[in-house]
Amino acid sequence: MTAVYAVDEKGVAALRQVRLGEAADAAGVEILAGLRPGEKVALDPVKAGLATGSGG
Repeated sequence: MTAVYAVDEKGVAALRQVRLGEAADAAGVEILAGLRPGEKVALDPVKAGLATGSGG
């Protein structure tokens, strides 16, 4: 499973499954499905200081 953390307008991160395409360059990869244009992602939500939707 390939997934990223999609971050909503309140700063809450939710794990989202994505389908990857070709590597764009050394710094990125194309996402074919699983995100909408303009959505923000956090590669490491803990390091970014984001809340997660896991409750608790």
